[in-house]
Amino acid sequence: MRLRHQKAIQTWDEMKLKLQEKYLSVYTNNVCLTSEWQRLTQDNRSVSEYIKKFDQFLVRCGENKSDTIVLSRFRSRLKDELRRELIVRNISTLEQAIQVVRELD
Repeated sequence: MRLRHQKAIQTWDEMKLKLQEKYLSVYTNNVCLTSEWQRLTQDNRSVSEYIKKFDQFLVRCGENKSDTIVLSRFRSRLKDELRRELIVRNISTLEQAIQVVRELD
């Protein structure tokens, strides 16, 4: 604290507050982002818009997700005809899925 020219923590309540500010807000923000990502659907978006938004969420909250989970999330939120096409073609990577849906768009 001295190195940062900040007032020393005097009480346990101050310590809890500092810890909450530092760690809990990061956790809470990540939970909120993950919830938003789970609700993301293509709906009326173009394929390009959906991919862009999906990539933004992937960068911000997908570091702990397996490739299978990420692909499943991407595929499940596409419009029905695109989702069916990915299943029929037995697509197994996100990169392949993105390439196929761009071609079909």
